[in-house]
Amino acid sequence: MGQGWNCFPGFYAHSLADLIKMYHRDGVRGVFLCGIGEQVDYYLTMKMYDDPSIDPDALLDEFFSLYFGAAAEPMKKFYLRIEEVFSDSGNYPEEVRTRDEQFHQTDEIAWGCLGTEGRMEELGALMRTAKDQARTDLERRRVRLWEKGVWEYMQHGAAKFHKKKGLRDVAGPPPELTVPRIASQEGERDLADVSWEEGALLGDWRELEGFATDRKIEGRILHDGRRLYIRLQEDADAAALQSSDVVYHGDDWEIFFAAGRSGAPYNQIAANPAGRCIVSAWDLAEVAVSDVQPSRWTFMLAIPLKNVLQQGIEPGGVFYANLYRAAFGPDGRELLAWSPNFDRSFHTTTRMGKFVLAK
Repeated sequence: MGQGWNCFPGFYAHSLADLIKMYHRDGVRGVFLCGIGEQVDYYLTMKMYDDPSIDPDALLDEFFSLYFGAAAEPMKKFYLRIEEVFSDSGNYPEEVRTRDEQFHQTDEIAWGCLGTEGRMEELGALMRTAKDQARTDLERRRVRLWEKGVWEYMQHGAAKFHKKKGLRDVAGPPPELTVPRIASQEGERDLADVSWEEGALLGDWRELEGFATDRKIEGRILHDGRRLYIRLQEDADAAALQSSDVVYHGDDWEIFFAAGRSGAPYNQIAANPAGRCIVSAWDLAEVAVSDVQPSRWTFMLAIPLKNVLQQGIEPGGVFYANLYRAAFGPDGRELLAWSPNFDRSFHTTTRMGKFVLAK
């Protein structure tokens, strides 16, 4: 599991064998082993570090025959097919193949480029054959371990990717709304006394990748010609909220502002339950309040219109923004958004909402 999605397995026994033989030729006599993946690659690595002259194909034959018995042939084909797909640079996007920099898998690479529907069907057929050919209880248990640990993991990752892709395909354009204007007043306005119900509703929050959430979250946004006001609320158990000296390492609200959806320059404000706020770029909030009640967390802020964008903004003007919630739940860290960006990062700006300040 990587950042909420399942990767395509990185089986690469033959590449490991080539590297180990190269180390031996170059006179390397010790390594720091940071870790190797599942049991086959680890088995081969340990055997060949001990004796780099071993034929890797003979090792693979030995492993699959001794471990899977009557199911050895389809299970070996299952492994080798995954290795072949993972190791073939032609299966990766052009930028990965041509740009001289380091890349990591994304769910798009994993299930849009590597674990395609056709390849998954092929691998599924091999797994079914292995289950049919296993004869002893031990062989069946070992096939089942791979089915659960590798194949079902892959199926879950592919299914989630295609479901997310379906959500993205029907999502429509990013939201647009008008920010209502209320009467202004001299001096600083008490945020608790702002007419929040007159504000535009920021509802229908979802997980960052577009999936529905059970969390009860809503926001309100309005302005008075001098300041922009935002209130974010979640019905949440105060005892479960986590604050950290590093705001991003606990529960937080985050709001991004920009003059467009193309990326930088944009500004980011983040706040945790303890009331600690940080801003990533230019000056932003004039007043920010974190109010934690036993069953609700509310974050409110007032931003001078001159600070919303680098160049400022006036009534009738347009800015772009997205609002996020990073939360800790029983299944780990949850990333939620007012406008899901179908990514795993708050810094993806392509689906920021468009806001027009009412005159």
